Amino acid sequence: MSDVTDAVARLVDHGPTVPALVLASLAALIATAGFHTRWSRRHGQAPPADDTGARPPTAERPAGT
Repeated sequence: MSDVTDAVARLVDHGPTVPALVLASLAALIATAGFHTRWSRRHGQAPPADDTGARPPTAERPAGT
C-alpha cells in the first residue's frame, strides 16, 4: 500500500498542476460511472433466459389462519 501512496505523492509533487489532476480525476470518475451504468443495465437486472415470469399458484388458506 505504501508503494501506491508513494507513487501518488511523487505524481502530485513532480507531476501536473492541481487543476490538471482534478480534471483527470473528474474524467476518470465520469468514465467509470458511465461504464458501470451501461454494464448494470445490460447484465445486472436481466432475468435468466429460461425465466418466463410465471410463478406457481399459492395455496389458498381460509381466512383467520
